[in-house]
Amino acid sequence: MTTTRIPITICKEIEKVARSFLWGSNNERRKVALVSWSDVCRPVDKGGLGIRQLHDQNVLFLLKLGFNLVTNTDALWDLHRSNCSYVWRSIAKVWDEVKKGLVWIIQDGRIVNFWNDVWIHGLGPLTFHFNGSGNLDETIRFCDVINAEGEWNSTWLSTVLPREVVNRIQSCNPPLGGSGVDHLSWWWMTAGASSISHELIASALAWTKSCGHSAKMSHLVCSSKTEQRWQRPNSGWVKINVDGFVSNNNTKAAIGGAVRDSNGKWLTGFNMVTWMDEIFKIEARAIVEGMILAWLEGYKQVEINCDNAVLIDTICNGFASISNIAEVRLIHEWCKKDWKVKFRHVWRGSNKVADCLAKAAIRKINQIVLFPGPPQYVIQLIEEDS
Repeated sequence: MTTTRIPITICKEIEKVARSFLWGSNNERRKVALVSWSDVCRPVDKGGLGIRQLHDQNVLFLLKLGFNLVTNTDALWDLHRSNCSYVWRSIAKVWDEVKKGLVWIIQDGRIVNFWNDVWIHGLGPLTFHFNGSGNLDETIRFCDVINAEGEWNSTWLSTVLPREVVNRIQSCNPPLGGSGVDHLSWWWMTAGASSISHELIASALAWTKSCGHSAKMSHLVCSSKTEQRWQRPNSGWVKINVDGFVSNNNTKAAIGGAVRDSNGKWLTGFNMVTWMDEIFKIEARAIVEGMILAWLEGYKQVEINCDNAVLIDTICNGFASISNIAEVRLIHEWCKKDWKVKFRHVWRGSNKVADCLAKAAIRKINQIVLFPGPPQYVIQLIEEDS
């Protein structure tokens, strides 16, 4: 199961035996299945029994081996391969999937080659998108395209890449300088993929957590309780509601956030138009901007509310530090500062103010707008919350 590709027919035969055992069937008498096998294989919290599809589980094991083969070249099992064993043949069968999932995590940007390495999932090497004049300089590193202010060298990017590719690059936050060494990651560790089930993603997350990469932060608190309506934070705390927005025609993306105290009083707020991207990354950006604002305002006990359950779960389960998404790693970096931070998933009904702020953003891209007082269009929503 863990090192050899099992034929699908054998997987189905094993699952057939498991189904018979579950429903009490045998060779002499067959009982009717009360629930479909796909429902049985759902996670327990989704109404299933948590039984995993054997074929999917087998593929995940092999993908993990393939990923370790690339990232841990000093491992003993990787040093000698004079013959083609069953393990190698099995990994070869899923190698295309392994390659699709490999992506560089940018830290200081000194290792990653800007043109030849894959550091934005879905674009492949940027050398395939080059449309500049003259020869392509393949020695350029990632850090070479960041200016002295720590921002993208947009002028140069526009001369060598198509506009849609430049927009995709600029939708990513430049890395924190000197924050570590560039390294390979597996895209499916922290982002959904249509070709792999959510159960497989969850298993991959469990493996990464068991490897001890997750930093322990005693001042980071996560609540399992989901708020259905806005509630005041505890005395001495401030609450930041954040949200992201993408228009129906995918022409506009924005974020918004509101900061209120334990009396429900408005302290400050913000909104900002961002580059178009996945809603997961946009809402992660909203959390980052909310944390930065709270830190600059001097708040030391902060509760952050967001209606993206997957994002909150990623942060609370300790996977932010190894995420392949820069915004999520930034959240982890800000959590390590000298303050107390809580994260809570909330329903949209208790996040209306942040949602309204995000939808109202009209300034230029990445130009944050601060609201020392509540704008007129959210006053009624604030009154409804109180």
